[in-house]
Amino acid sequence: MSLFLLTYGLGQVLSNWIAGSIVDRVGSIRPIYVFLVAVLIVEPLLALTTHTIPGALIMLFLWSFCVPMLFTPQQHRLLQLTPEHANVILALNNSTFYLGVGGGAALGGLALRVVAVTQLGLIGAACLLLALVLFAFSVRLSARKVKRYEGEKGEKEEMLVASE
Repeated sequence: MSLFLLTYGLGQVLSNWIAGSIVDRVGSIRPIYVFLVAVLIVEPLLALTTHTIPGALIMLFLWSFCVPMLFTPQQHRLLQLTPEHANVILALNNSTFYLGVGGGAALGGLALRVVAVTQLGLIGAACLLLALVLFAFSVRLSARKVKRYEGEKGEKEEMLVASE
């Protein structure tokens, strides 16, 4: 059991260690897409790899690496969208994160009444697919708002220049 916990912890530590570097190099949107898809693939495969210790360790490491890799880019993205409300937006993000953790545990507990434990990965994958769709929608919506804001800002600057 200790080896599994060590593997899980190493994945999380490594992920948190390099997440900031990845965001600094490529921005926040691309890593979120990549790691949502990665977790979407890993989640249902977890149940298939638990029959061997090496397979389970590899998948556990991948899972524990990918999940935290979503948190730093999401915080970065939120700070880019509303830097003037940094404290509030990060507090809301953390609250939503923990609400999701609790909701996921509740959903998993309810699901265990209906499906086998080996099927929980499929339910997790369905939730990740929903998250991926909602994230894509969010990116498009925020891009429109930014474009509209920049257009309004440009019009105001043109009006100021014209009035001088």
